[in-house]
Amino acid sequence: SAPPVAPPPAVAAGADADAEVELVGSRGVNAARDLPHRREDCLHHPFSAGREAAHCPLCYCAECDGLASACREWGQHCRVKLAHTKRKRAEAEAQAESLAAREAAARAAHQRRRRQQR
Repeated sequence: SAPPVAPPPAVAAGADADAEVELVGSRGVNAARDLPHRREDCLHHPFSAGREAAHCPLCYCAECDGLASACREWGQHCRVKLAHTKRKRAEAEAQAESLAAREAAARAAHQRRRRQQR
């Protein structure tokens, strides 16, 4: 186990309690860096306009829900963010529910017509 790192003398003495914190390194596993992650959360290639297509080996496509390196439509999918895919899935679910309701209504109407014909 490594010994604890001492703070710089100015901070240790309490010289500036309002100083901003600057992260200069890390140890251990960082989920956004070392585990599969959405492209928009990649620490190796920050998500910015014009650089969306860049990805590390652990980035995954939010649209296909698979590794970005395997995405056949990465040129378009690289710009997709999680909020977009959630909205798209919610719309698809609402559409499916609406279709199921229309089909149920059509079946009920068909059954009523058949009963009336008897």
